[in-house]
Amino acid sequence: MVLINNENEKSRFIESERKRLSDHLNTEGDKRDAAIFTISAGAVVLSVPQAVEFAKIGHLFYFEFLVGSWVILVFAIISTIVSYYLSEKGALECNHKLDHYEKNINEYDSNNRYYQLGIITNYISGVSLIIGIILLLIFTFKTISDIQRSSLTTKATQIIYDIKK
Repeated sequence: MVLINNENEKSRFIESERKRLSDHLNTEGDKRDAAIFTISAGAVVLSVPQAVEFAKIGHLFYFEFLVGSWVILVFAIISTIVSYYLSEKGALECNHKLDHYEKNINEYDSNNRYYQLGIITNYISGVSLIIGIILLLIFTFKTISDIQRSSLTTKATQIIYDIKK
């Protein structure tokens, strides 16, 4: 709640609050959302050729990690879009409240359900990005490890076979 008694302070508060809300929509949230979009989409796009290469040599192990990472990374992209929409809706609702409470600014509260949901979906998109990348890394490292292990087993088998001759 805001406690303002004089008209000049009230006008300055309303203008500063409108500016804060406007800036909120255009700064850090946009950067974070762009980063989540870029990293999620990039991880999906870059992992497709990797999966194709592993499949070509017959070593596509742990495919469920790859598919799981794709699903979660796409979910991160979708939740980022939803969080942006909710944040915008929250700022618009605050602007509407400012108009409504202009006469009695002490009742104004910038907190609303859209902002809260926007914050929650933003956290969800960030966590989804991290989980998706971890699954993608597990797929990559486990597959490479199995390829190396099977390559060593093939070499060891060949050496044993050569010794027996």
